[in-house]
Amino acid sequence: MDRRQITLKDIAKELDLSPSTVSRALRDHPAISKETKTLVQEYAVKNKYKPNTLALQLRTNRNNTIGVIVPEIVHYFFSSVLAGIQEEAEK
Repeated sequence: MDRRQITLKDIAKELDLSPSTVSRALRDHPAISKETKTLVQEYAVKNKYKPNTLALQLRTNRNNTIGVIVPEIVHYFFSSVLAGIQEEAEK
């Protein structure tokens, strides 16, 4: 049985909070009470909440994608170049 990824709206509905309050609590915003932050963060961890990467990229107008065009990936030279790019990007 596949479970879909939990969203801010799901957390908000379950805890009877607004989605903006949940978002601020997860980002440790000073305007949110410590009790609310703790409640939201514990619920998020328990339910394995992960932010939507695509939504974050759209909001910030930045992404961490590197595009590489190679003629043959099976050629040793190109595969080692790709491995080096990936290694540096993960640092």
